[in-house]
Amino acid sequence: YQTTNPWLSEESKAAGGPLSNELVLRFMLNMPERPYWFRLAQTCNRLWTIVSAYRTSIRMPGIYGHQGKSKTGMGQVYKTLDPQLMGRLIARSPRLLHLDFSDSTNTDDSVCFTIGETARCLKTLSLRGCPHVSDIGLEELSQCDRLERLDLTHCTHISDEGVCAIARGLPRLQYLSLSGCREVTETGLEWLAQGAKDLVYLDISYCGKVTDRGIKAIVKQCKGLQYVNVRGVNNISSAELKRIIKQIPNVEGVPWEEVVAADIASTVD
Repeated sequence: YQTTNPWLSEESKAAGGPLSNELVLRFMLNMPERPYWFRLAQTCNRLWTIVSAYRTSIRMPGIYGHQGKSKTGMGQVYKTLDPQLMGRLIARSPRLLHLDFSDSTNTDDSVCFTIGETARCLKTLSLRGCPHVSDIGLEELSQCDRLERLDLTHCTHISDEGVCAIARGLPRLQYLSLSGCREVTETGLEWLAQGAKDLVYLDISYCGKVTDRGIKAIVKQCKGLQYVNVRGVNNISSAELKRIIKQIPNVEGVPWEEVVAADIASTVD
C-alpha cells in the first residue's frame, strides 16, 4: 500500500510531496477510532507512529486468530497476547483514556506497572477475567488518580490490600466491580468507603467474606451510590439488606427466597 500510495511516505517523490502529519491526523479524526485507526496503523510505519501518539483507547482481546499451521494442519491459529508486547504498546500511547483487557489471561502485574507509569490520564480500565493481576499490580495502578471506572471481575488474587490501594489512590472512582474477588472482606470495603466516596456503582457479588459491617460503611460514606450487587454474599443479614434497599435505588441479587447464612448464625446465637 505504501508503494502504490507514495504520499504516505515521508520520502515521497510525488508532485505534491507527502501529506503532513497534521493533514493525516485531520483525516483520521473524521473516522471512528475503533476499528479504523488500528487498520491504519497496519498500513505503514508512519501511520503506526501517528496512531500511537494520538489514540485514546486500546482493546486487547484475550486471544486473537491468524492463518497458520496448527497441529491439525493449516487453518486458524489462536494465540494469547504477550505481556511485554502489551507494555510496549501502552508505553507508546501517551494519550490513553480507555483500556480494555477483558479475558486477557496473560495480563499480569508487569502490565499494571506500565499502566501506572505511562498512562496516568486513564479514565476507564477493565481487567475483567485477568487472574494474574494481584495486589502488587493494584498498588501501581493507584497512580492513575483520574481513573473513574475499574472492572476487576474474577481477579481472584486481589485481597483487602489491593482494595486499600485503590481507596488511597483513586479518589475519582465511580464504577467498581469486585465480583468474584473472594478474598475481599469487610475490611477492604471499609477502606473503600473512606477513599472512594464518589462511588455510583459497586458490584461485590460472590465476595463471600463481606459482612454487614462492610456494606454499612459503604452505604454510610458513599452518598451517591445508585447500584450495588450483593448476589452470593450470604454473610449479609436480611435486616441489613432491607435497610440498604431503602437507601440505594438499585440493589441486585437479594436472596429473599433463600435462607441467608447470617440469619442462621443469629438464630443459633
